[in-house]
Amino acid sequence: MAFSKKGKKSLFGFVIVLIGLLVIIGGVYLFKKDYILKFFGRASTSTGIQVGKLVAFNNPACYKCKEECPGGDNVLRNCHPPETDGTSQDSLCNEKGRIESCGPRGQLYYCSAPGAKWTIYFGEASDSQRTPVIAWNYWLLKEGGSCVPLQTNKSSAEPLLGMKVLAAGAFKGAIFYASSLAKYNCKEECPGADNVLRNCHPPEADGTSQDSLCNISGRIEFCGTQNFCCPKPRAAWTTNLSLCGTPSPSRIPIPTATSRPTPSAIPR
Repeated sequence: MAFSKKGKKSLFGFVIVLIGLLVIIGGVYLFKKDYILKFFGRASTSTGIQVGKLVAFNNPACYKCKEECPGGDNVLRNCHPPETDGTSQDSLCNEKGRIESCGPRGQLYYCSAPGAKWTIYFGEASDSQRTPVIAWNYWLLKEGGSCVPLQTNKSSAEPLLGMKVLAAGAFKGAIFYASSLAKYNCKEECPGADNVLRNCHPPEADGTSQDSLCNISGRIEFCGTQNFCCPKPRAAWTTNLSLCGTPSPSRIPIPTATSRPTPSAIPR
């Protein structure tokens, strides 16, 4: 079927528009998947503040790794590095030609066939395969017993070891990279004897409380676990929000950043 000159131009224009839409949709998809950021060397991060007790990497409250290379059930349980929840990285011999490292020296093991025994691998390997890399050197032990893997400068961390600290930084994956550490000095009062709300959820960047005065009619502020209303200047803070003309808070508390959930260790 022959197309007129005008028809050919219309068809060409439609094709150009369609290609443009596909490029836009593809770009949005890649951006959401972080492929574009990773291509330009910028990993996805989440900034924030973490509060917890600073403990050493091998503290049993967080480090639960038991290394077996391999175990009696022929599973490689590698602790160099462990998973970010403190347990071992487990590997099954379930694929012919599979090579995995295990142990402090990064010994490589070879799977000759699914279900076969892991055997020591003497072939060539890259430095990254043979050199165990642990990306964090401390843990933040949180209230409730959960642990956040934390990487920070040793000289700033050692004087604070065993203390409750305020860590400022960013998450990269499940690991929190702290740019600064400070002793946690926040004293929460909701309110204090002087009628000042001193909120530690979260604290200020310097580790002190966020302080709020009852100095504006209708002011609503968060402290501890709930919102408070200031009915009028110099009145007492109250949890009766209806006195501020609304049953719902006008200020949403800003939570501290939390580690991204990591699945329990499953043999790979």
